[in-house]
Amino acid sequence: MTQIDVVVVGGGVVGLASALALATQGRSVCLLERDVRPGMATSTHNSQVIHAGLYYPGNTLKASLCVEGAERLYAFCARYQVPHARCGKLVVARDRSEDGALEALLALGTANGVRGLAVVDRPLIATREPHIAAVRALYSPDTGILDAAAYVATLAALCRDRGVTILTATPLVGAGPVSGGLRLDTPREQIVARVVVNAAGLQADEVSALLGGQTFRVHACRGEYAELAPARRSLVRGLVYPLPFASGHGLG
Repeated sequence: MTQIDVVVVGGGVVGLASALALATQGRSVCLLERDVRPGMATSTHNSQVIHAGLYYPGNTLKASLCVEGAERLYAFCARYQVPHARCGKLVVARDRSEDGALEALLALGTANGVRGLAVVDRPLIATREPHIAAVRALYSPDTGILDAAAYVATLAALCRDRGVTILTATPLVGAGPVSGGLRLDTPREQIVARVVVNAAGLQADEVSALLGGQTFRVHACRGEYAELAPARRSLVRGLVYPLPFASGHGLG
């Protein structure tokens, strides 16, 4: 039976980043990932957008951590040469009836500490996105994109460099309290950890129940995106979003 300081359950970006931070502090860390390699679930099945923090309610952790996290993510990508671009985003209004929602989003983003936000009119929209039909838009210069798969691979490599043991194809199948920590059962072995970090994403509720932790339920939501054919991708140069207040579409 192996003993270790910390076991991280889940090898997406949250689990990998947690394992990296703990190992950097000198802890012995083991990461359990049920898939054959890290980051195969939500971490690489998303829009790959670096969000600036426009939409979250003020005075919340979501708002403050998104703003701080975006800058830290840009710095990480630059340091470790993860492909990314601070390309900016337009949140567009279809007509003047959406002016109020546009101004409300500007006020919320500004209150959250998002830098450089500005409401722009048709001439600037046409300069950036000549094929987008919109009368006004909120321009967010700090929104960007990154290569999610490269980000995951970089985190995993840094974890291994710092001595993190990454066990892939290794689901958590059982657990129980023991003297000095928790016993974690996998199909191949048992591990005793002083601390367990639950970073299991959409399965975090199941893992929490298995560990005897907090009871909660994860309600998964799936976004939908349209992808232009390669021959038509020049029609849209950057990120373009509808107004969430007017359309009910997603956050970013």
